[in-house]
Amino acid sequence: MYKQFNGALEKCRSKQKQSETKQNNVWQCEQKLMPGVHPMKPWRPMLKGFFMSYTTKISAIAAVAAIAFTGTQAVAASAITGSASATIASPISIVEATALSFGSITAAATAGTVVVSPAGGATYTGVSNFGGGAAAAAFNVAGAVNTAYSVTVDTTASLTDGVNSMSVTGIATNLAGGSGTLSATGTAVVNVGATLNVAANQVAGAYSGTYNITVNY
Repeated sequence: MYKQFNGALEKCRSKQKQSETKQNNVWQCEQKLMPGVHPMKPWRPMLKGFFMSYTTKISAIAAVAAIAFTGTQAVAASAITGSASATIASPISIVEATALSFGSITAAATAGTVVVSPAGGATYTGVSNFGGGAAAAAFNVAGAVNTAYSVTVDTTASLTDGVNSMSVTGIATNLAGGSGTLSATGTAVVNVGATLNVAANQVAGAYSGTYNITVNY
């Protein structure tokens, strides 16, 4: 098998040499007949060199074009500055303008109540109004204009004279659902009412206490 392969290879080489010899003979004959007309060697090697040179030039031109295109892209790039903003809202606050008062009353042999409405006015049951003075509480709220806010308040409290006490229940505001909206000037008024529970024969004295109220946006 190797001998056959070597034999075929030798035949190919022999034909190639014969072809090159024939080409050289033709060129030499042309030189004798027309001296100086073909001063160069056979045209095939020359064309091969020409095409190699031409291909090299095309590659160089393509490389330069690619660099130029890349440079154009860089020049065409654009940059801008973005913007950002923030608003700090006015803090919301609440201040007591009028304290919740159940007024002056007299106790009886049976328990009674004093109900002060957030809208104002008092109702006495089982006790007597003694000089009046009952009033709903009023709180001034301030914050960002036209902004919704909410109020939460303790529902119970205790009034004491230091020894004796009375319970306060049903503490509520005048706000439906406990929320409202600040005015165009950023203000609002919140009223608070409650019920005072007076025991039978409640001991006379000056009673006072506190409760918590909170406002939020």
